[in-house]
Amino acid sequence: DPKRYGLGFEFEPLRKVIKQNQADVVHVWDEPVSHCLYQVSWLRLLASRKSKVLFYGFQNTPYKWGVLGQIIWKSTWIQVAGGATANNEALNILSRAGFPSNRPKERIFWGIPTDLFKPMHRSSLKQKLNLECEHIVGFVGRLVPEKGLAWLLAAMRRLPPQVHCLVIGSGPMSSEIEL
Repeated sequence: DPKRYGLGFEFEPLRKVIKQNQADVVHVWDEPVSHCLYQVSWLRLLASRKSKVLFYGFQNTPYKWGVLGQIIWKSTWIQVAGGATANNEALNILSRAGFPSNRPKERIFWGIPTDLFKPMHRSSLKQKLNLECEHIVGFVGRLVPEKGLAWLLAAMRRLPPQVHCLVIGSGPMSSEIEL
């Protein structure tokens, strides 16, 4: 439940899922100091000792905690097999905070590799796509409600007519979006 995010998962359903699946790896897509990582790391001891827990986080601000916080997170991190962060700053902060040096941690880039994908010339692209407008808002992805397409379309209705929207993708919302 997104409204309860800061509280983490409900204990019993999470324990049951971990126990039933007996996964080799449980990947927690959250910060290295999140309630979700804390819960999964400790519940796997009860439900699936062989499961390895990994995280992927973005937090690039220093952790602020007292002695109790240090004890909680350092003892939790001992249960974690390793993790990754989206940027070097987050990786350095994690190391300075005391993440075990014998656990693998890596920076895995989050974004578009600019050495492979370079911006095209706007005027030639507009001409090639036969787009005669001053500004273009773009979306590339699956056409599903969870991507926020209803918000995008509502916002587009409020913009001046010289702003067009180019949507590239496929999915259940295709018929709602096609003009």
